[in-house]
Amino acid sequence: MSYGEHLFWSEILVLVSTPDQSPPKRHPACWAAVALGLGILATHTGQLGPAAWASILASLAGGAALCRGVPGLYRRTSAFRPLLLVFTGLWLTACFGGLRYATFYALPEAHPLFDALMHGEETVWEGRILDDPAGDAGSIRFLLQARRNGDRYPVGLLVSGRSAAPPDRRPGRCDKVRLRGRLAALPQARNPGAFDYGKYLFRKRVYARLYLSEGSLERTGQDRRSMGCLLEPARAFVQSSLRRFLPDPDTQAILHALLLGDRRQLDSDTRDRFARMGLLHLLAVSGLHVMVVGMILYHLLGPLLYRFRLSWRTVDILRVSCTVVLLTGYMLLTGCSASVVRAVAMASLFLAATSLQRPAQSLNSLGAAVCVLLTVAPAHLFEAGFQLSVSAVAGILTLAPLLAAWIPAPPSRLGTYAHSGITVTLAATIGTLPVTLYHFGQVGLGGLLLNLPGIPLTTGALVAGVAAVVFGSVVPVLGEILGAASSALASALLHISVFGDRFMGWSVVRWSLERPLPIMVLTLLGVCLAAWHRPRIRWRAILLALLLLGVDVVQGVASGRYRPGLDVVFLDVGQGDAALLRLPNGKGVLIDAGPRSPFTGSDAGSRFVTPQLAYHGVDELAAIVITHPDSDHIGGVPSVLRSVPVARVFRSGYRHSSGLFEETNAVLDSLRIPHRAVRAGDSLSLSPEVRAYVLYPFEDTPEEGPNDHSVVLLVRYGASSFLFMGDAPLEAELRITQRYGDLLQSQVLKVGHHGSKTSSIPAFLNSARGSQENARKPHAIVSVAARNRYGLPNQEILDRLKSAGFDVVLTSESGGIWFRTDGKTLRRVHWR
Repeated sequence: MSYGEHLFWSEILVLVSTPDQSPPKRHPACWAAVALGLGILATHTGQLGPAAWASILASLAGGAALCRGVPGLYRRTSAFRPLLLVFTGLWLTACFGGLRYATFYALPEAHPLFDALMHGEETVWEGRILDDPAGDAGSIRFLLQARRNGDRYPVGLLVSGRSAAPPDRRPGRCDKVRLRGRLAALPQARNPGAFDYGKYLFRKRVYARLYLSEGSLERTGQDRRSMGCLLEPARAFVQSSLRRFLPDPDTQAILHALLLGDRRQLDSDTRDRFARMGLLHLLAVSGLHVMVVGMILYHLLGPLLYRFRLSWRTVDILRVSCTVVLLTGYMLLTGCSASVVRAVAMASLFLAATSLQRPAQSLNSLGAAVCVLLTVAPAHLFEAGFQLSVSAVAGILTLAPLLAAWIPAPPSRLGTYAHSGITVTLAATIGTLPVTLYHFGQVGLGGLLLNLPGIPLTTGALVAGVAAVVFGSVVPVLGEILGAASSALASALLHISVFGDRFMGWSVVRWSLERPLPIMVLTLLGVCLAAWHRPRIRWRAILLALLLLGVDVVQGVASGRYRPGLDVVFLDVGQGDAALLRLPNGKGVLIDAGPRSPFTGSDAGSRFVTPQLAYHGVDELAAIVITHPDSDHIGGVPSVLRSVPVARVFRSGYRHSSGLFEETNAVLDSLRIPHRAVRAGDSLSLSPEVRAYVLYPFEDTPEEGPNDHSVVLLVRYGASSFLFMGDAPLEAELRITQRYGDLLQSQVLKVGHHGSKTSSIPAFLNSARGSQENARKPHAIVSVAARNRYGLPNQEILDRLKSAGFDVVLTSESGGIWFRTDGKTLRRVHWR
């Protein structure tokens, strides 16, 4: 995504002919890109397969032959021939896109991958590492282009497992390795709205996950043939130069992102802060970076080549050729992301048009770049980076001139710069609005102002960083000076993001778009603005947008979407518990917050719970209920307390000696959040419509351990009820069954202690199930990790739950489990 790209048009005019600001009558490359995308989309949704596309192609060929062969028919269609040619060309383009996508992921039926996945046995693979291995001192994870038994079709594998080798002796990018392990399916999105890493990998033609057998990883050599590996020494040189001249790790991470497109060194807080403020595009290698690198070389080559008394034609050809070669190498060096490939393709087309003395059409260049991208990798169509990049540039090219005419510009030079920056950023924001809301559920309007200092700071840091890398090896003192300048500019960029996050948090608009109709309405409104000078297209877009909006409203009324209700989401947090209740008034209640690992530092609160609060639009928690202070329940609570306002906290009375328990108490006291212990008989008013009843622990419960004091909670909303068992043991189940009996009947049961043998006695399950024979099956939720060291859930308990009449669902298999009720009926929301 390239918000700052248009700010350099005044500089690029030296490189390319002036783009036509008035919309041209024809954009053949844009229509071809649309047709190509529709063909890919039709195949992706399963509407048309390879056989269907082949039959369409055959029918088109047959129709053309018939038209040409029948006497007189070809002559009679002369008036419609241009339209037929356009229609046929678009159909052929769509067919090509559909066939290209259908064959993009195809593997032979006899490929050894399928056999290894089916049997689950350990298999030996050989291949080349595609990225920089990640992991801590005891683990490793990387992507592998693998073959087995000399098979000619390589496949991508995600390799993860234990590694005893120290980090400096592990294999790296482009190394050839031999390894052994078991294959499994790719991971799926773990919670609603979460990033689907499995789909992301599959779009990169990574087909399976391989769990590495310990001690089986062996380095066998290095690949020196592929283009990416040929540039690996250059990449290593840039990394070593940045470590040498930029000692500060924070600014070094910024320059890694700017120069190499590697944002893994940025901590999650920095990435989230840049995203909230609408500044994340500055850290993505895109048009801004490509244009800066290209302009530096293009401007330097001109005076140098003219010294050799070459003709202007020769100089122009050499300048363009060298610049395109450099940009192509930069594209390969940064990993060929969708945004940088698009920018390089557009820049190459602009430069070629200049060299050939042809007019350059901006939208046609964008359409041609999209065609190139989708032809090489049709899966780019479904990537957020590709969609943001294309929509941002389209918004800039179509809306920026219009907004510049509408918004008056101050007479001063600084005012002109501010006017240009605001109009361009506003145009890019409008263009990317549907994509941003769909993928991220929020848009940072603070970027309209923060981009004004952010873009020149990014440009300066990038130029100084490139100069430090290039000249530092020759003149180390100059490298130190340039590195210090680049570090200072990158540090200023970090401070701008901190300032915006602290004082402009109000500018973040949160609105999750899950349905296609609102996305189409926003897109049509953008088309309406872009076609403002064409009244016919403008009013048609407005009428169609109003029609779709009406259909969406009617559909929402019919489905009960606008009726207040209670959402209950049992989050997949691994080996732990966390459940989010979104109340009818829009506030939230959190019951436990998952684990926090003292070894890896993984915190379920920041990793899973806080993103889910944002996804469901929960800005404030009415309450947090901590069932007991074990680390797999309380681990994420401190980070949640620091992230969102919390009105009160309820917990069991058991006092634990762990550091997590002490940290939670310290955070509660420092933030002055009311908290108290609860006992059986307490009634908690979560909202006027939703009430929670504490069923356990009793006053006379002995303090033998945290599980013995686990809070058991019954939540009721109208006729719907949810029973949360925490880690209550068998004795607790027996006592509450004796006291409450059929009052325990619930539509959803959160099974106690992750499905272990210390819970779920038959008498309790019968009471929770109830005696209504015609009632729908109640749901039993088991919160558990897929690969845990405890061997949970216990198969005997699962069989017992099924025998008692429960529909058993595991978070390890289904991810987060989402229920929605209006107080009368309960339904499960299938989000995967």
